[in-house]
Amino acid sequence: MKIKLCGLKRIEDIEAVNEAKPDYIGFIFAKKSRRYVSTETAERLKQHLNPDIEAVGVFVNEDIDKVIEQAKKQVIDVIQLHGEEDVAYVKDLKEAVDVPIIKAISMTKQDARQQISMWEISDVDYLLLDSGNGGTGEQFNYKLLQEIGNLKKPYFLAGGLNPENLENAVQQLQNNQPYALDLSSGIETNGIKDLDKIKKAVEAARRI
Repeated sequence: MKIKLCGLKRIEDIEAVNEAKPDYIGFIFAKKSRRYVSTETAERLKQHLNPDIEAVGVFVNEDIDKVIEQAKKQVIDVIQLHGEEDVAYVKDLKEAVDVPIIKAISMTKQDARQQISMWEISDVDYLLLDSGNGGTGEQFNYKLLQEIGNLKKPYFLAGGLNPENLENAVQQLQNNQPYALDLSSGIETNGIKDLDKIKKAVEAARRI
């Protein structure tokens, strides 16, 4: 199972993931996030990142030109949209840069089903399904995802995941397996990325 570790902001975080070797890492460019990094910091961190690990840029209602710039400068390899971006925004991104796009959907909102249906026929490459609570470490009710049935696009499972519950989470979704698992607070201790938890998370994902 593929794994993404999100919210990296220190050189020590990069050293830890270079050792653990997840598939993806995430830089958060949303200023309201406690895991926010500036473009300059992300550029510096990316220079030290193992090239086999793809860097995902997480944006929330960002000016499209800024997103395009990050992709063209290869600060990021994948774009993740976590705001109210619409289908037209994604279409314009796709015309400007040739990188995969992930669209996050909050599974705790009443229109989750409609959002999934809309984005499944859009230009995004992946969905990311989470609790929509901004990295608070809360899981959503997987029953809803099971009821929806097979998705038309591969998805990242996020929200409340940690090294200890990855296997159980995937087991609950046997009829609708995620493409990748996405962790942030679950690999932290006191708000700081924890090398031991990072290693355990990657090892757990590889066993699934």
